[in-house]
Amino acid sequence: MLDSQSGKQRGTPLTFGEIVRQTLAIYKTHFITLLIFSVIVAIPLTLLSSYLLTPALARLSDLQQSVVSSSDALSGSVDPSLLSQLGNDLGGILASVGMVLVAISFVQTIILNSAVTQIASEQYFGKRISIVQAFLTISPRLPILGVSSLLAYSVIVVVSVAMAAILFACGMGFGLIVYVALTLQSLLVPVAILERQNILGSLGRSFTLGKLHLWQIVRATILFMAFVQIAEVVFAPLIDSLAGGTGIVVAVIVLLIQAAIAPLFPIAMTLLYYDARNRYEGLEAQLSASELANARPADVASPTASALITNRDISNIVLVSLLTLAMFFALIALQMLFVG
Repeated sequence: MLDSQSGKQRGTPLTFGEIVRQTLAIYKTHFITLLIFSVIVAIPLTLLSSYLLTPALARLSDLQQSVVSSSDALSGSVDPSLLSQLGNDLGGILASVGMVLVAISFVQTIILNSAVTQIASEQYFGKRISIVQAFLTISPRLPILGVSSLLAYSVIVVVSVAMAAILFACGMGFGLIVYVALTLQSLLVPVAILERQNILGSLGRSFTLGKLHLWQIVRATILFMAFVQIAEVVFAPLIDSLAGGTGIVVAVIVLLIQAAIAPLFPIAMTLLYYDARNRYEGLEAQLSASELANARPADVASPTASALITNRDISNIVLVSLLTLAMFFALIALQMLFVG
């Protein structure tokens, strides 16, 4: 059967360029629906984050003022007890901000990414559905996705704490954290929504497919991050020109930009999920052999999870670590070039 977006035989392995083109094609097909839905999701999340972060940011400003007002005008010294209090309070503020950001990301994953994944999945099979139809289909799977996502976040936190305990292993620990996040989380929404796995099964399948398709996921993630940065640069003059006006207008512009970009990543991850399953598991052949006329991944058996770590995975961890360090130093160099 021909793919509705590319015209190729469905199930044929896709190049990264084809993944990008199909992502944009699905995005274009559902643009108005996705934009409206993304804005609807973003508005309460933005208001909630503003409400929750405002006290923390106000406290941080008060702490800065306290340090400035209490410092010696001549020597610039600050009361050591105040510095100690500043350190303790700053840690609490950063923890609060981190928890809010994680909570917002979690809610967005459950509400936005799950629905976008279902829409992209049906479009992959040539069927166009609405947001309401998407939610009616995925609603039984949302508890599984929610708990699986919480466990994935927990694993990443545990790995981060372990790496911090050994001083991030001379920088290589950052790469391990990135590797775990990419392999465990990137395809978790498609697996939890489109298959019929339990909580641990969803995590295991996501990790397995994520490892197999790691470098396509890395490319898609870097491209998405670059696209976000380019959008910010392109629209920065417009936002700056409005900065002298009302803050509400600026907030609306920023919200619309973020809402317009947000659906792209879950669409790409859905296509990468199908590409991984077709490449390594022969999904299209299984669907064609099914007795159901319009079989979906949930209608066929999913392979069991593979070994936790293989020699190939160790090599990939090292490569991801080196790539992470290279990108980190490149960003520092660019910052020094443009700022300094």
